[in-house]
Amino acid sequence: MVAAVVVWGHGFLEGSGGNDVEEMCQQVHGQPFDDEYRHREWSGPQPLYPLHNMCNEHYDLVPGWVNPTVAVLTLSGGGMVLFAAALWTSGVVGRRIWAARP
Repeated sequence: MVAAVVVWGHGFLEGSGGNDVEEMCQQVHGQPFDDEYRHREWSGPQPLYPLHNMCNEHYDLVPGWVNPTVAVLTLSGGGMVLFAAALWTSGVVGRRIWAARP
């Protein structure tokens, strides 16, 4: 789960582009900035997941590997929690069965 938060944080910071997204798109990434597209498609606050910060219709400042990696790490972390809960539960049940033996 910690790894998922770290990857999400990287994507958030990488995609934030600082204060001037237009400058980030044009000077750093060499992509045209389409303000009309951004206002049409991305009005309102950015969702926490999936992360996106679009320069134009075809280019996202957030690297393409971030969202799938966050999903896989979150699901595998949840699976580990369930596995640990199952182990703990089987231990409790096993002790109760062992203690109830005549």
